[in-house]
Amino acid sequence: MAMWPCPVNQSKYVTRRFLFDSSALVGLKAKAASSKVVPIPSRVEAVLGLIWKSAMAASNAVNGSPKPSVISLAVNLRRKTFPHLPKLSVGNLIWSAVAQWMPNTGAKLDCLVGNLREAISKINGGFVQEIQGKEGFLKVIERLKELGDVYSNKGANYYKCTSMCDGGLYEADFGWGKPIWVSLGGVEDPLVMNLIFLMDTRSGDGIEAWVILSEEEMAEFVRDPEFLAFASLDPSPLRLKLDESICSARM
Repeated sequence: MAMWPCPVNQSKYVTRRFLFDSSALVGLKAKAASSKVVPIPSRVEAVLGLIWKSAMAASNAVNGSPKPSVISLAVNLRRKTFPHLPKLSVGNLIWSAVAQWMPNTGAKLDCLVGNLREAISKINGGFVQEIQGKEGFLKVIERLKELGDVYSNKGANYYKCTSMCDGGLYEADFGWGKPIWVSLGGVEDPLVMNLIFLMDTRSGDGIEAWVILSEEEMAEFVRDPEFLAFASLDPSPLRLKLDESICSARM
C-alpha cells in the first residue's frame, strides 16, 4: 500500500477568514457553471472550486511553476445510507471525496468544479452498501489503498476541506440562546496545513471560509483579483449581525 505523505513541514502557516454573501454566491455559481460539465453547481462546489483555483495560483507564484494538486472533501455518509440514520445519532460517519488536477489540463473554474462534482458523486448510496456486510472491511481496505495511491505523489500539493454548511451550527442552544457567530479556532499547527473549512453564515444564505495556507502563499492568495471579486476578507461578525437585523426590520 502506498504511504501517505507526512503532513508536517517547516513553513509558518496562517489562517484567514473570508465571507461569500448571498449576492456573491449567485455570481460565483453562474461563473462556475458549464453546460457541458456542471450546469448547476452547488454553492459549496462553487466556493471550494474558486478557493482551490486561487490556492493553486498562489502556490505557482511562490514556487515558480505549477504542481499537481489534490483536494479532499469530507462527505457525510449519514445521508447516503438506506434507511437514513437518525439525524441526531452520535458519531462521525464520513469518507473523503478526492479530486485531482494535473498541470497540463488547464485550471478553469468550471473544470475544477467538474472535478469536484465527479469525486463527490462517487460517494453515493452504492458506495455505502459496498462497504457494509461481510465483505465490507475488504472493500474499505481497497478504497484506502486507492486513496493511498493518490496521496503517494510527493511533488503534489494537498488540500483538505471540511464543510459544515447545512449542519445546523446556528441552531445549537445550550441554554444561553442561539449563537450570534460560530467560528473556528486553535488550528495554526504544523499538522494542520492547506486546510479549508466552510460553514454557513448566521443568515443561512452565505458561506464563511476559513483558509489555512503557508505565510508566503497566503500573501499571494489574498491578492488574487478573481477571488476578491467574490470574497470579503474578515468582515466584522457584529456588522453581519447588524445587517441581518436591518434586513429583518425592513421585511
